[in-house]
Amino acid sequence: MENIGEYQLDIVHGFPEGISKIEPQSIRSIFPNPTLITIPGQSPETVFVSTLLHGNETTSFYVMQLLEQKIRQVTPKRSLALFIGNVFATEKGVRFLPNEPDFNRIWNEGDTPAHHLAKKVTSWAESHSVTYNIDIHNNTGINPLYGCICKLEKPFIDLAGHFSDTMVLFENPNSVQSIVFSKFCTSVTIECGQVGNQDGIRSAFEFVWDILNDVPQSTLRDPINHTTKEPRIFHTIGRVMVKEGIDFSFIPNEAPITFIHDVVRYNFFPLDRGTPIALMKTNESPLYVIDEFNNDITEQFLEVRDHQLCLKRSIVPAMFTDNPSIIRGDCFGYFMEPYHF
Repeated sequence: MENIGEYQLDIVHGFPEGISKIEPQSIRSIFPNPTLITIPGQSPETVFVSTLLHGNETTSFYVMQLLEQKIRQVTPKRSLALFIGNVFATEKGVRFLPNEPDFNRIWNEGDTPAHHLAKKVTSWAESHSVTYNIDIHNNTGINPLYGCICKLEKPFIDLAGHFSDTMVLFENPNSVQSIVFSKFCTSVTIECGQVGNQDGIRSAFEFVWDILNDVPQSTLRDPINHTTKEPRIFHTIGRVMVKEGIDFSFIPNEAPITFIHDVVRYNFFPLDRGTPIALMKTNESPLYVIDEFNNDITEQFLEVRDHQLCLKRSIVPAMFTDNPSIIRGDCFGYFMEPYHF
C-alpha cells in the first residue's frame, strides 16, 4: 500500500474474490483506492491495461470482470498489469468528481496528488517489462469502435489494427495515459462505443485476451464482423471547444445556441464545406478550435452564415457529443482529416 498525497495506490497480486458479483458503483467495496493488479503469465513480458480513468465509462469494468473469469481458468502467455483508476468517480457514476482533475489528463507534468499517483503508476510500468499498453474508453456520441495511436509506426498500427480497421492518429492532449506510455512501450487507446454497447465490451475483452497471448499481426480487422479490411486512418487536426459561459442546447428555441439535434450522427462521416453545426441568435461563434499546440485555428474551420454556424472547409468529425457535462468539462469533439499513406 502506497500513500501518495491525498490518493493511495494499492498494489495487489492476483484478482481479489468477489469481482464478478458487483456492479461498477460498488467498486470501492473491493477496491477502496486506485489499484494496480498484477497477474503473472507464462513470461514476464507484460501487457498493461488501464481501466476506469473516467468513472462513467464502464466498458473497462466489464472487461476486467471477463478477464478475471478467464484467467481463473487459463494462465495467459504474457503477464497482466491492470490499473483501476478513478474508483471515487466510478462509485458516483461520473467522469470525475467536482474539484478533481480528469484522470486521463494527469499523466504528464504536474504537482497535484493525482499527478503524483500517475507518476507512481508510470514508474512501475517502466520498470516491469511492459511491452503493450491498452487504455479502454467509451464515448458519448455515435462512433464506430476504433483505436487511437500517437505514432504512425508499424507496431502501433499493428496493435490498433488488431482491435479495429479504423484508427485515429492524435498528439494532443499530451497528458493522456496512452501518449505518456508510448515513450517506453507500444500503446493504444481503444474507444468502445457508448456505455453498455455489448459489441464494445466483447470486442475489447477479446482484443486484450489476444494481446495477452499473441503478437499483433499487420492484418486489420472489423471488430464487429471479424472481417479483414483496408485501414482507415484519420489524423486529428483540431479540438472543438465551447466558449466559457455560452448558453447552448440541443432543443430548438431553448437557448441562444441550438446545436443540430442529430449532430452526433456526423461522427466519422465526411462533411462538406457549408454544413451547419448550430443555429444561432447571435453572430458570435459559440465554438472555437485549437490545434495540438493550443493555437486558435477557428478561422480555418468555422464561419457564421445567416444565423447558422457552418463549416468553412470539408472535415471528418469524431466524438461529437450531445452531453452538456462532457462538452463543458472536456470538449465538443474533434475535427479530423483522412491520412493518406
